[in-house]
Amino acid sequence: MNLLKTTFLSLVLFVSLHCLGNPHAVTAQAPGRVFIAGQDAVFGCTQKMPFTLLDWQLNPIQKATSDGEVLRFTALPPGYYILQPEDSESPGLTFTVVPDQSGKKRNHDSIFGMDVALSWLCIKGALKHDWHDGDSYKLTCDLMDKAGITYARDRLRWNTVNPQPGQYDYKQYLPNAKLLQQHGIKLSGMFHDTANHVGKLQKLPKNLVKLFEFTSEICRRFGDTAGNWEFWNEQDIHFAPEPVWDYVACLKAASLGFHDVNPQMPVLPGAVCQRRRSDYDVFMYRNDAAKYINAVNLHSYIPISDYEGHFGNMRKLMEAEGIVDLELWVTEFSTFIHGESEGPQDPVRPDLKEHSLDQEILMAEYYAKAMIHQWMLGIKRNFYFIFAPYQCINRKLNLSFMRRDGSTKAIYAACATLTNQLMWAKLIGEKTLQDNVKMFVFKQPDNSTTIVFWQVSTLETATKKVTLDKMPPVEIELKLPNGNYRLTDMMGKDTSLQVNNGIAKLEATRFPTYLTGNATIDIDKPATPQGKLVKYTPRDNEDLAIIIRADLNKDDFTIGRSKSMAELQSLTGRMSIEVWNLDKTPKSGSLVAQGGILQGLPATIDLPAMDCWRGDVIFQPTPAQDYIGELVIKGTFNGKESTRFTMPYRELNRLIESCKKIEIPTKNLENWKLFDSASTHSMTFDENENAIRFDYTWDDPQTDRWFYPKLKLPKDNLEKAKFLQFEVKSTQDLPENNYKVNLCSFSTDEEMPQRWRLKYQPPTANWEIRRLELTQENIDWNKVKILHIGGNPHGMKTQFYLRNVMIFYE
Repeated sequence: MNLLKTTFLSLVLFVSLHCLGNPHAVTAQAPGRVFIAGQDAVFGCTQKMPFTLLDWQLNPIQKATSDGEVLRFTALPPGYYILQPEDSESPGLTFTVVPDQSGKKRNHDSIFGMDVALSWLCIKGALKHDWHDGDSYKLTCDLMDKAGITYARDRLRWNTVNPQPGQYDYKQYLPNAKLLQQHGIKLSGMFHDTANHVGKLQKLPKNLVKLFEFTSEICRRFGDTAGNWEFWNEQDIHFAPEPVWDYVACLKAASLGFHDVNPQMPVLPGAVCQRRRSDYDVFMYRNDAAKYINAVNLHSYIPISDYEGHFGNMRKLMEAEGIVDLELWVTEFSTFIHGESEGPQDPVRPDLKEHSLDQEILMAEYYAKAMIHQWMLGIKRNFYFIFAPYQCINRKLNLSFMRRDGSTKAIYAACATLTNQLMWAKLIGEKTLQDNVKMFVFKQPDNSTTIVFWQVSTLETATKKVTLDKMPPVEIELKLPNGNYRLTDMMGKDTSLQVNNGIAKLEATRFPTYLTGNATIDIDKPATPQGKLVKYTPRDNEDLAIIIRADLNKDDFTIGRSKSMAELQSLTGRMSIEVWNLDKTPKSGSLVAQGGILQGLPATIDLPAMDCWRGDVIFQPTPAQDYIGELVIKGTFNGKESTRFTMPYRELNRLIESCKKIEIPTKNLENWKLFDSASTHSMTFDENENAIRFDYTWDDPQTDRWFYPKLKLPKDNLEKAKFLQFEVKSTQDLPENNYKVNLCSFSTDEEMPQRWRLKYQPPTANWEIRRLELTQENIDWNKVKILHIGGNPHGMKTQFYLRNVMIFYE
């Protein structure tokens, strides 16, 4: 049974500003129901009735009775509390008491960032409350301020603020940046859209001069409200469907624009978000992205148990690319390990659910532990996703610090405790006491030491959903000099500890505890260095303002390997080369190609100032035994070299011709088995289309909609399989006919869950070929028996067709 349920089964958390067992209102003047320690927690209550105050572990703290106007609790230490009417099974009202950090100087160089999406998620009508006359922007900034947050990530839309050439309307975006600044919070700014008047490749901007002008403009207008700018968001997935070399060309232009206004402004690439580093990451830096950025950026939605491998892989990439000394930022992190919301209805939107109390405490535990684990692994700054109310992935997954009525959750109290304890501290490293206890040693500016310790729970060892199970405390002993020490629990409550014989006897629970005092503690493992913000200095013969990109003919090329490989469909390929000069000086020079010949490339190219030269060429690859090569183009203009344009390519036509092809029998329905979340499903063979047809419907809009029918594979040995190819089309009850994701995956037997997933481009309403490379090193192809092909549609009704499923062998 869950920890909190064992002690208070009758408590059904939360949350309503409306009556706890009566038709009148219980109100809190404190915005967000967040009180400052040392002040009375005062509520308005029009009914004379007794209340019991419980702490976050459901221990009774105080009793008080409303006088018909006011309900008051005095001298409350920091913590997370539940206000419960006595003799009632009505919901308890939660509130938070935080340390007073108003007099503390903020450390904007600290790790404590927060993704708030203030300008999007706190817009009028998104939250409903009475504080600050319903101004949710101000309320949210107040709450971040009281929690000690130093850095906040917000987003803007290019097409919104610059809808027409030369016209700018910053709407809520610039005022919100100034509002954050008034609260002592730096802005981490970003955008990932393109104004319609600029023209698009697919989603990325086509005109690099216009991109340069826009980043210059926002850097100038936002000024010192911004601590840094990111260019784009999660470009390695669907936010930028273009190949990696197109993204880097845009990154170069954006960075030049930011640095044209403020050369010292930290510029970050958009965060990559795949769990493991791939060719996409490698070829970002093979296109010289590192020369245009000041730090590296990553998103992490992985369990704590995977942290060392996840961040370690990024460190290895940084080392290989010569940028291991740069800071590594995590501009979004969170977890889904607490599962879908199991609590009561959202206080504003009854179609949604909130966390249960167990889930709230679990998320508080996660936040404190995840922050310190990432700190230990050298993360310079991280931004929890997300502060404002928001459902992520589906309508049942809630990651937020706030509720839609403006109140805060237990994770907020854990955050305020963490910042209050460690805002200016330096993490020295980890001390090993015993296998089931973690202990981290911090040095404070006054040379005192803070130790954070806890008992390892399933939260840190599991990869799937966990619960808040009861764990008996672990007794530990720590050598400390005699004297007075302060113990602080996860929610901020202090107690004193007296050490008299050189040994501190402590209890480690699953929840982090902070111990502070004058002591020197030896460590067994030092913290990974956090790196530096580095600005690349070009060589004397180098010109960063020259940017080379290429438009590939769609009949001659397709894009594969996670947008990091140009697949050549014939012996040669047509392309248009662009050379952009983002400088006010005209230039003249030439291009040189390696890895192939560019037929039609002129001997001399003249570049106007702040403009582009464009020329059509035919690419003839240099033949390679493995059919894979790398086209590298560099230019020399006015005697200076440009950075690289690097495009990996594969002579797919030659490779396919060398392969043996085996068609998988799909027409026989006996080879298929339905596997989906649909309310109704069917499969038939469509004679007119010569294809297998699947029909799905879902009744509940909140259902996680997916279908991945199972197809038996032939008994042939798949060890030398190179490609999976099939034809696909789909329709939905949506004009967009769009999908969250489309996957092919392989299983070892019919009952096993899906394994070894490969993404493919979403199907359209027309027949199209999809070809996936089977190169996963961790797949034991001898054991693969089942193929799944399907997707996660946005619609409630879907038709899905497949035909000509084939495997290509060496």
